[in-house]
Amino acid sequence: MQKKMDAEWIHLILEAKSLGVSIQEVRDFIQNLNNQPHKNWN
Repeated sequence: MQKKMDAEWIHLILEAKSLGVSIQEVRDFIQNLNNQPHKNWN
């Protein structure tokens, strides 16, 4: 399971880089996700 997650994160990061999003922004985004209680997105 962990390998699959890692592969997905790598894919997301590479995609973000191609869109011109800095790794720092991606890391900030991930940290924000981890710090927030999970909400239902409707």
